[in-house]
Amino acid sequence: MINDAFDIVTYAPAFYRWVVMEMGLNQLFNVLRSTMPWNSLMDRMMMELHLQGKTTDRGH
Repeated sequence: MINDAFDIVTYAPAFYRWVVMEMGLNQLFNVLRSTMPWNSLMDRMMMELHLQGKTTDRGH
C-alpha cells in the first residue's frame, strides 16, 4: 500500500490536504477515497471532524 502522506498529497488540493493531515484523518481518507466521489468524500471528512469536536479555528 502507498503511504498515507503520498496518497493525500496526490489526490487532494492544498487546503483539504492540510485538513486531512493535520487533523489526523489520513487513514479514513485513504479507506474512503476509492469508494466515494470527491465532494462526498470531503463532506464526510468535514462531518468526521465535527463529530470528533475538532475545529480548524485557531482563534483568529
